[in-house]
Amino acid sequence: MPPSSSAAETAAKLLRKHRLFAGLSQENLVGLAEKCRVKYADPGEILIDEAWPAAPGLYILTDGVVRIERRTGVDRVVLAQRSTGDSVGELSLLDGLPPSASVVAATEVEAVLLPREEFLACLERSRSLSLELLKVLAQRLREAGEERVSAQTKDVRARLAGELLNLAQKHTPLEPRPIIRLDVSQAEMGRRLGVSRESVNKALRSLQDGDPPPLTPFGVNRGAFRADLEVLRSASRQQ
Repeated sequence: MPPSSSAAETAAKLLRKHRLFAGLSQENLVGLAEKCRVKYADPGEILIDEAWPAAPGLYILTDGVVRIERRTGVDRVVLAQRSTGDSVGELSLLDGLPPSASVVAATEVEAVLLPREEFLACLERSRSLSLELLKVLAQRLREAGEERVSAQTKDVRARLAGELLNLAQKHTPLEPRPIIRLDVSQAEMGRRLGVSRESVNKALRSLQDGDPPPLTPFGVNRGAFRADLEVLRSASRQQ
């Protein structure tokens, strides 16, 4: 059953905000939106599972954060995060093969789901969509290359320092010594870095050493630290 006119209008507005579809004519955009559905997911809900034979389509994230995860034995490694304005599922959408990773909601998520067949048909009609998709895929390749270099050349302490530096810059005011509050467990951070919880714990304790230390425990709450951004940045560059 096609979505109602109000649902299609909502999908069209959401699609228009995304770089992939900014160059589409209003007619093509509305036609595409009629094939979409708006998806809502709770934290922990799987949007794409690497065990599935194919992804359901392209997700355009309009609100919230998802984790890109891959199974490694009994563990799951977090490869990346995507947030509002990003898209997920491009590769499987193009080649029709099983997803290379899973997409899991990290927060409450709102997304527009565009079925594969409809996207490919639109791709054939729109040069602007093809060019923007190439740019997105090129960006993904660059990010994957940078992550591979980081994993190969940096130790856990340096990689953890980089994660904390990103956290400080995203969630705290721009000041030299902000308060960082870890919003994930050490086990979750280990999955992001591809290491054990024990390795994260050891690296976190190491970052509290030094003269001056990159991190200083703050208050009585575990997981809260006063960060020296310059020292933390230096620690993230060490190999």
